Amino acid sequence: MNDQEKTKEELSKELKKLQKEYTALKESFEKYSTEHKWVEDALRTSEENFRSIFEDNSAAMALIEPDTTVSMVNEEYCRLSGYTRQEAIGMSWTQLIPPQDLERLKEYNRNRLINPKDSPDKYEFTFYQKNGNIKQTLVSITMLSNRRVITSFVDITAHKQAEAALRESEEKYSNAFQTAPYAIAITSAKDGKLIEINDAFTSITGFTQEDITSDSTVSLNIWVDIEDRKGMVTALTEGSEVKCREFQFRKKNGEIISGLFSAQIIHINDKRFILSSTQDITESKRAEEALFQERYLLSTLMDNIPDHIYFKDRKSCFLRNSRAHVLSFGLSDPKHLVGKSDFDFFEKEIARRQYNDEQEIIRTGQPINKEEFTVRNDGSTNWYSSTKMPLRDTDGTIVGTFGISRDVTDRKLAEEELNLKNEQLNKANAEKDKFFSIIAHDLRSPFYFTLPNRMDEVTKLEKAELS
Repeated sequence: MNDQEKTKEELSKELKKLQKEYTALKESFEKYSTEHKWVEDALRTSEENFRSIFEDNSAAMALIEPDTTVSMVNEEYCRLSGYTRQEAIGMSWTQLIPPQDLERLKEYNRNRLINPKDSPDKYEFTFYQKNGNIKQTLVSITMLSNRRVITSFVDITAHKQAEAALRESEEKYSNAFQTAPYAIAITSAKDGKLIEINDAFTSITGFTQEDITSDSTVSLNIWVDIEDRKGMVTALTEGSEVKCREFQFRKKNGEIISGLFSAQIIHINDKRFILSSTQDITESKRAEEALFQERYLLSTLMDNIPDHIYFKDRKSCFLRNSRAHVLSFGLSDPKHLVGKSDFDFFEKEIARRQYNDEQEIIRTGQPINKEEFTVRNDGSTNWYSSTKMPLRDTDGTIVGTFGISRDVTDRKLAEEELNLKNEQLNKANAEKDKFFSIIAHDLRSPFYFTLPNRMDEVTKLEKAELS
């Protein structure tokens, strides 16, 4: 009985122990269930957050498996690539990469699978869109513990194009700046300090980049008249245009040159500078002055010489004439003769002869010297001593004729009168010789009583000869 009661007592204790353990186990299970539910909830929330971030991200995103296949993409990825989700998922990312980038990215991927730190997590690359176009992108790589990779990338094509355009623009500016045939300089609007000059500036002025490092155009004494610079700066400050204005500048060796100067205000880092260009016109001014002097001398000659000077084109039409030549036609202004020809002023036969002479000069290139008789439409006649030559351009091509004619009418009339006198004298001498021959014969004749009559004839002949 005692053993039986003891057994019951032990059984009761064991039962209470089991009940206690059960209660503890139940509490543990309930605690585990609560914690497990929290983990599940947290995991679900994390997954929802990941998907939300993944899907709603403004960057194109893709989840890539270790075998390079794409297992997940977002809407931006589809928009950027042109592929639908169904088309994108299952593709290898290597199918999207152009050859010039493929090997580099494969090397990054191999190194990343061995040690993520051995590959960059951000870099630029290009990829094919579905339509075959190439896009430039900036990618960010995140390596997961299960060797999967999350990629996010943004389209930087427009940015790269802008960079290329800017680079090209800078290259063009730099090339234009350095290769321009005129002196270009950037100076401080405040104190005239030179910031940068081009090669032509050095070639024209003699000042090098080293010369201008710490000096200004004022201290270098480049401006011959400093008031010119002050006026230029004032004009620019007030918004006026400074374009193709002539100033004088002093070269490094002290020589004074003339320059055609243009300038404008530019801003660099919120500071005002003057971008200027100067064309050296010293030689052109000298040539211009020489040309002016030459034209002045030619005009003086053409306006005052009494001879007739004329220039004609290949059709024998007048291009330019001396004033005396113009006046001889009854005109007052040389312009009134331009474009006209000898046919407008001379009888047709005379004009044709002169035209043929000029065409022969154009054909052969040989000059003509001659005295010619002319009859004008008004009936007036003149004799001219003329020299006519081929008119050539700077290449030596004959483009017309030019000549000079001197009115020798008075000389020709005097010559004709002299010739007439000589003829009369020769005739008188012949008559006199004949008479004396007769006298000599008469003296030998017995009829010499007729001599007084013969002497009267001699006297008449002598008077005629003297007149």
